[in-house]
Amino acid sequence: MNSIKPIMRIIGKLLLLVVIVTLLMIVVMIPVMIVGIALHDGLSIEELLVEPSMVKAMMVVQGICVIGAVMIMYVSFERKSGLSLGWKERNGWRAAIAGSNWGIAFMSAAFLSIWAFGGLIVEDVRLDASVVQGLVFGLLLFALVAINEELLCRGYIQGLLRLKTGPTLAIMITSLLFTALHLMNDSVLDSPFPLINLFLAGVLLGVSREVTGGLWVPIGIHFTWNYFQGNIYGFEVSGNVIGDSIVQIESQGHQLLSGGEFGAEGSLLTTMILLLSIYVIWWWYRTKREALSDSINTL
Repeated sequence: MNSIKPIMRIIGKLLLLVVIVTLLMIVVMIPVMIVGIALHDGLSIEELLVEPSMVKAMMVVQGICVIGAVMIMYVSFERKSGLSLGWKERNGWRAAIAGSNWGIAFMSAAFLSIWAFGGLIVEDVRLDASVVQGLVFGLLLFALVAINEELLCRGYIQGLLRLKTGPTLAIMITSLLFTALHLMNDSVLDSPFPLINLFLAGVLLGVSREVTGGLWVPIGIHFTWNYFQGNIYGFEVSGNVIGDSIVQIESQGHQLLSGGEFGAEGSLLTTMILLLSIYVIWWWYRTKREALSDSINTL
């Protein structure tokens, strides 16, 4: 019975978190919808909800509300519990840059692999005004997405579970929850690989949180993985159509190779890239930590 109570307490906190996010979304979306109706006169509510600018606005609102809800939960329940969200990482900006470089490398490897095996053709490379506008907005949007999803999943939920279950189980459970957060995305059930790759991406981010001791490397990986996938290489990002990108591509061949309408994250080749990436991150930071420990011991 005593072992069940902590798990029930965690479930209760997660349910309360969902309630707070929902309430914040309702409060914030009311003025956003009013502005949307005024700017898109003549559109029905159903049409407005799928209008591209409104979809992007809702993504921004969701990100802000998630961050707000996590901070409310942390201040209310966790500030004295020993839970670390991973914000206060020494040289966090360097960790964020390192994570961003990892994300670029991993997504570039996925793009090149799919291209090399014939899963896409490059139709054009361009950098006109509409692409630049998309690059700027994508920079802000995917930075917000990375911060809010990592704060929620790897900062709060993984941290909460880690105190009760240990790091390995915390990573596995958080990765399952991270996958579940994307179940409403377009084309996520077109094949098993979107779900497999979402889970592996969660493991990659969870492992990077554990081996670095902070949140900034996973934020960096998450940010540039999405940004390069959509705004640079022209894929859909987890089923979301981004629009203008530097590289204009056309998927071809079987969706298990190309990723289909879910983007690179729907490809079997990306599965292999993610498995390799998990090992690389674990090996790289474990080696750095051991080298640092050895250098301290020799002083």
